[in-house]
Amino acid sequence: MTWVSPAVKAQHQEGGSCLPCPFSGNYQVFFKDGRNLKENWRNLMAGGNQMEVQLTSDQSAFARRAVEDGRLPGEEDAVREALALWEERERQRAEFIATLDDARACLARGEGRVITQESMRELSAEVRERGRARLIAELAHTR
Repeated sequence: MTWVSPAVKAQHQEGGSCLPCPFSGNYQVFFKDGRNLKENWRNLMAGGNQMEVQLTSDQSAFARRAVEDGRLPGEEDAVREALALWEERERQRAEFIATLDDARACLARGEGRVITQESMRELSAEVRERGRARLIAELAHTR
């Protein structure tokens, strides 16, 4: 399965390359200006620039089985689905990092609570006292 556009071929002919990823061994498309598939996946998902993607034999067989089993209409859909899943994972990762940054900022401003057994006992006592005070106020209001 390959996606090839004249622009991709031109980039490759002008010095772009396909290099194995040092982590997975899968091939990544690198262009002369340093862009790679990861940086351009939005265009790919939007039907913009098409790129040539070399899958390992295992990946290709996996995609073929999904098509043969009727789970996907075509092998290209396997790549699109993988990119969509990657997009979602990266979105969740960014949200987590933003939440973590917010928590660290709160702690730096002295607004947070360091979680220890003692701090949890103190929090529990505070919650218990607020609950009692609210109950007393509600009972006094209803009389």
